[in-house]
Amino acid sequence: MVEIRPVEGPPAALARTAYGKERLRQGWKLVEVPLPPYGNLQAVVDPRVLTRYSASYLAHLALVSAVGDARGWEGRWEIPEGRPGEAVPDALWYRNGEVWAVEVDLGYSRQKVVRKVEHYQRVYHGQIWGVLSPQRKREILAKAWPGRVEVLLIRPEEVVG
Repeated sequence: MVEIRPVEGPPAALARTAYGKERLRQGWKLVEVPLPPYGNLQAVVDPRVLTRYSASYLAHLALVSAVGDARGWEGRWEIPEGRPGEAVPDALWYRNGEVWAVEVDLGYSRQKVVRKVEHYQRVYHGQIWGVLSPQRKREILAKAWPGRVEVLLIRPEEVVG
């Protein structure tokens, strides 16, 4: 199996983001991926990873593109090799000589979020999260305070369909 190296930006994107529209013009594939319980996301996926990743991971990566669009794709973005875990974020964001962890929460347990926030505080200059609920946004901000953290509220009704 061919190993996928880190890429500039995620290998999946929301079709309605600027990043997704650009990748669609470059020949990426348009697919639907589930975002339970909200519905399906229209995602644009790099054909090299289309069958390598699960639908839930593709949804995760597509929502990373929403975070990137919100930040204007400032700096450089990379997806770490292999599958992210508690110690590996969904993406790395390099800006102004710093490395930030990028994480999208699609329903982690509160305990897992706390472990990730604490780990990212120790390892990275900052962290940026995409979350689906105002409650989770408040929890992450409270746990990470006074650390460097940004939390983007992704409204499911704006990304499904």
